[in-house]
Amino acid sequence: MKLDLSKMEPVECPDCHQQLFITRVPDEPGRAKFGGCRCERKVYDIPDSVAFGIGEAPMFLYKKQSS
Repeated sequence: MKLDLSKMEPVECPDCHQQLFITRVPDEPGRAKFGGCRCERKVYDIPDSVAFGIGEAPMFLYKKQSS
């Protein structure tokens, strides 16, 4: 089943409203860390989310849709 990202709500920083993203941790399969935010906020209350990206590129976070 394909997901239509245009219908999903992005996870945004509550301070600057930039969409949050994660990047893979090199040499640690299955691990990821938060990418930067222009306001440099360090703590986020992240809702149940899903990440989309290709290869080693940053993966943007979107809120999971309720079924």
